[in-house]
Amino acid sequence: MERRDVIAVVKDLIDTVENSKEAFRLGAKATDNADVKMLFLHYFHQREQFAIELQHLASALRGEASEPESKESEAGYHEGNSFPSFSSATDQAAIVAECEHWEDHSVRKYCQAVDLPLPDIVQHAVQTQGLEIKAAHDKLKSLRNLTRAA
Repeated sequence: MERRDVIAVVKDLIDTVENSKEAFRLGAKATDNADVKMLFLHYFHQREQFAIELQHLASALRGEASEPESKESEAGYHEGNSFPSFSSATDQAAIVAECEHWEDHSVRKYCQAVDLPLPDIVQHAVQTQGLEIKAAHDKLKSLRNLTRAA
């Protein structure tokens, strides 16, 4: 796989985790449940760390200093993605389901990336992050099912 293609994959994953991060931020803001808020904030910070790690990898692949790109270029969700109005969601299950939706997208993106012939250091990061994202998705799915039953 050519270096520019690897960089494109890494940038796509950065976009993915930035979008997921934004969903968790909005979900944490919308929920009144302290435990769910704490969980969403944990995932928000985890996605922030994932983005930083991926930015360092992209910089290294480009042969640049290992400083992440400016927050202005990578911060927040990316245009073209529509986030729901979490503030209008009054149903806890709906808030959790919306975050789960964004994690569905993340799981798909990471599964696609892990199947590519990426350099070992990138492959390791993608596999490690992908496992964490899958675990978060499974937890959200379980939480959604519990909140629907309540």
